[in-house]
Amino acid sequence: MTTVLHRTPSLPAVTGRTATALALLFLGSAFGPGPQPAAAAPASPAVRCAPQVIMAGEEATCSFQLPEPATITATMEGPDGLPIATLANGQQRPAGTVSLTWNGRDDSGAPVPDEAYGVNIEFVWPDGSTGRTAAWAQATDSRLPVSLNVTEKEDSVLLSFTLPEPARVRILAGIQNGGPLLRTILPGVPQAAGPHQLRWDGLDDTGHVQVNALPGWGATITATPLPAGVVIVQGNGGDYLSYSKQQRGNAQAARTSQGTRHTVRGAGTPRFTVLGQPAGTRTAQGATPVRQPLAGEAPVPASGIFDLTVLIDKTYQDIFDQTRFETVIFIDGKRFDEEENAFSPYTYRLDTRRLANGPHLVTINQVGLTGEIGSYSFTLDVRN
Repeated sequence: MTTVLHRTPSLPAVTGRTATALALLFLGSAFGPGPQPAAAAPASPAVRCAPQVIMAGEEATCSFQLPEPATITATMEGPDGLPIATLANGQQRPAGTVSLTWNGRDDSGAPVPDEAYGVNIEFVWPDGSTGRTAAWAQATDSRLPVSLNVTEKEDSVLLSFTLPEPARVRILAGIQNGGPLLRTILPGVPQAAGPHQLRWDGLDDTGHVQVNALPGWGATITATPLPAGVVIVQGNGGDYLSYSKQQRGNAQAARTSQGTRHTVRGAGTPRFTVLGQPAGTRTAQGATPVRQPLAGEAPVPASGIFDLTVLIDKTYQDIFDQTRFETVIFIDGKRFDEEENAFSPYTYRLDTRRLANGPHLVTINQVGLTGEIGSYSFTLDVRN
C-alpha cells in the first residue's frame, strides 16, 4: 500500500495590523459579540380622514398615530399625484395622535374641483431614518358588490344604487352581449357611502340617439373602493382634468411629488369627434377635402369608400399621457371592425358597399390604455 503525504505549505508570517484584522475576522466571537444590525425604522402609520366627503366650506381631519417623535411633511394630492395643498411642512411632532385639517382648498386658497384627494405624509424619525404613508398607494382595482336598479320613466331613466363604502363609480349604457357603449352616465366619479339616485335622459354621448329605445340596451355599474386616507370634495364643481393641466403648467406648482401616481382606471371619458365628407359634396381640385362632424339629427349621405376621421380631444391626451387607443366600429349595434393601434387623428376607410342601402347607425368606441372608454354615434344613409 502506498501512502501519499499531503504537505501543508508554510504560511508567511503575519504581524501588526494585518494580524489583528485576521484575528478579529476568524476569532471575533471569542472576544465578544460582533457588530449588531441597526434597529429597524418604525413602520409608517396608517392614516384615516373623516369625514371622507366634504362640501364647499367644510373641513376634513386626517389622523394617525406616531409611535415616537418625528418630523412630518404632509400634502393633499390629486389622483394623478399632483400636490394640491400643504398640511404640514417639516413639523416636529411628539409621539401620539396627530391630526391635520384640510379645508378643500389648494395652496393658493382657491377651492379645488370636485374629485377625490389623498393625503401623502413623509416621516423623519429621530435616528434619521425615513418613512412614508401615501393614500393613493393603498388604492386597488378591486370591485365592490353593488347592484344597479334601472326604472324607465316617461321622459327619463331612474338609476339607483347603494355603496357600502366610499368608492369611484362608473355607470355605462349601451347594447348588451357584445354591442357598443353608447353613453357614459358616470365616468368614474367619487361617491360617498350610502344610497344614491340619479336621472338620465336616455340619450347617447352625442345627444342624438335615444339609447333606452334601442333593442337589447342595458346599463352596468362598477364601484372601486377608495382608501381611508382619501377625502372626496363635492359642491365646488369644476373639471379636475383641466385644473390639473393648468396647475402642472404653473411654475408655482412645479414641485415634484414623492407620492405614487394613482392611475384612475375607468375614470374619465375620452372626448372625441368623428369627421367625414358627406357624399355629393364637392372639393375644389387640389384642395384638402372639407370634413365636418358627423353627429346630428339628419342622416349623413354616404357611398363607396367613406373616410371616418377620429380626432381625440387634446386635453384628454395631455392629462392621461395617452396617444394610442383601440378603435372599435359598430354598425347597427353589432361589431363591424376594429383597429388596436389607432393614433389620433386616425382615419378609418369604411366600405359602404358592404352595407345595404338605407340608414345605418354607426357607433365608434375609443378605448384608452387604462380602460377609459368613449362613444360617438351618427347615422349614415348609404346610397350605392
